[in-house]
Amino acid sequence: MRKSIATSSLLSGETRRKIQHTPLGREDSLQSLFLDNFYSAFSAAEQRSLLRNPDSAEAAYQTYLDRWEQQASSSPLARMLFADQKTYLVELLMKQDQISMAASIESRVPFLDHPFVEFAAQVPDELKIRGRQANLLPADIIYRRKTGFPTPIRQWLRGDDAAGLFTRLRDPTAFWRHTPTPMRSSN
Repeated sequence: MRKSIATSSLLSGETRRKIQHTPLGREDSLQSLFLDNFYSAFSAAEQRSLLRNPDSAEAAYQTYLDRWEQQASSSPLARMLFADQKTYLVELLMKQDQISMAASIESRVPFLDHPFVEFAAQVPDELKIRGRQANLLPADIIYRRKTGFPTPIRQWLRGDDAAGLFTRLRDPTAFWRHTPTPMRSSN
């Protein structure tokens, strides 16, 4: 067990805490290396000590482990990606949908088109791991800096089509410039 490194008194408390979240401070199991570390805020051991029913700590990972076992004949990477897709991704998409609807935002997840996801699942493991790549995309796409999704509002407001908008905004008779008349009670 490698946990002895993470508990060594030769290291500072901060260093020990950091090491506990690396393979050096984890046990050699899927639950310890992945699920305890990334899937949950608390390790299985911490969950057992915190929960009234210690058996529910094991149940927390059961859905993931069931999906993991469904792909028993696949590689560990394919199994992990499948289990993530069927559990964690579903949860993320539900949250994304709820948050976007709560803010009245129309949201799209472009890389989750089902033919694209099915294609990605067929890509060999050696092309999914850092350091290995297929020359399918131009280098300027692969290595470009991360950007958000900027709206070209400056071009829109300076373009020829914006003149009509500014005319309507300046119109003193526009419906939105009038103060609504309070409704009278029918009593």
